[in-house]
Amino acid sequence: MPRGKRRHAIGNRVERKTSSAKRPRTEEARTFSTSRSASTPTVKKQRRGRSKHEPTAATSDEETVRGNETAKDEEEIGAGRSYFEAHKGIVRTSNLTLASLSIAPQDQLEVATRNLKNPLQREQEAKLDDLRRCFHQYAYILSAGHSLLFYGFGSKKQLLDDFAQYLTKSHAVIVVNAFNPTLSLRSVLAQIAKDFLNLDDFSKRTLLDYVEAIRDGIKDRLVGIVIHNIDGPPLRSVENQNTLSSLGAISGVSIAASIDHVNAPLLWDGSMYSRYEWAWIKADTFAPYQAETVYCSKPLLHGGGERRVEGAVALLKSLSERARRVFEVLAQRQLGNDDTGASKDAVLSRTTFNQLFEIAKEKFLASDPASLRIILTELHTHDLLQSKRGVDAAEQLWIPLQKPQLEAIISDICSAFK
Repeated sequence: MPRGKRRHAIGNRVERKTSSAKRPRTEEARTFSTSRSASTPTVKKQRRGRSKHEPTAATSDEETVRGNETAKDEEEIGAGRSYFEAHKGIVRTSNLTLASLSIAPQDQLEVATRNLKNPLQREQEAKLDDLRRCFHQYAYILSAGHSLLFYGFGSKKQLLDDFAQYLTKSHAVIVVNAFNPTLSLRSVLAQIAKDFLNLDDFSKRTLLDYVEAIRDGIKDRLVGIVIHNIDGPPLRSVENQNTLSSLGAISGVSIAASIDHVNAPLLWDGSMYSRYEWAWIKADTFAPYQAETVYCSKPLLHGGGERRVEGAVALLKSLSERARRVFEVLAQRQLGNDDTGASKDAVLSRTTFNQLFEIAKEKFLASDPASLRIILTELHTHDLLQSKRGVDAAEQLWIPLQKPQLEAIISDICSAFK
């Protein structure tokens, strides 16, 4: 065979071999792809079958929970919407205040309290009779130099009033109602010195000056002091208790007092106990606190005097020392100039700015008017001071507190910063 034809034949043979060799591979690839494509949908069908049938119960539970939560949310939203619908519109406030209330006068309150019926009156009278039979023993204890302290459940006012009447046989007796928040110990000592001992007026002196004057002027006379609620708010300060204990240590002065507060013994330290020399008398009367509650309701009905005093004392303790001393100067001038016997509700006498500056300059509290202004501004900020221009254009200063409240504040401040 010629070389050209031979090459052609060889070429055809190679092509045929190549085509025949490739053809089986293509068929195998087709077969493999066909089998793969045939098997793949089966797998997908199986997966689709599992996703359709297996989680059916869980899906229904989730849908139930979601439905309950949605219903609950809608219920809460509906409740909130109904609240705002019920309260829509302009809120109208009333012009009525506590100050507009018609409060019964003090005398009417006392009459109404006395007219209250007591279902246990017979039993309480029996208890009082048992205690009255011991009056001679109580008087003997007083003569031995001790002071009497009555404690127990129930009001002891009637018991101590009867005992005060019993003491009038041998003593000059004064009864002190310490449950009255307007009580002033200074006025009590002044009454003892003036009415019982005929001593001079000591209104410009301290409480201990009264005690010394009573000690010097009592001589061989006997004075009995009956104190209802010696643990009452007007007598709780350290200065007042120190004064009363010093008074009880005087020979010829006998003190009979009652307590109702469970922590009343904490008022006295060791030196006070030794001066009082208490003889504790258990007196369970089971009587209602009629008189005590009438007097205690007075500051609540007329502006909260007790709380106002406590608030003023707390504020003064937080201020600077110069501010406290300036306040004390103003208070002493108000109390010292109030000799007209005016009502306790009236504004007390006033001090001009120039007068206060001269006093502050003498006491080294302010070197110039500007420094005094700073102190007064501090007092103004806390509502402890008020000012007003007078007719002569002079600035007038005063403390907007009643006399008993002012005395209580000065007493507490002096005892706290001695």
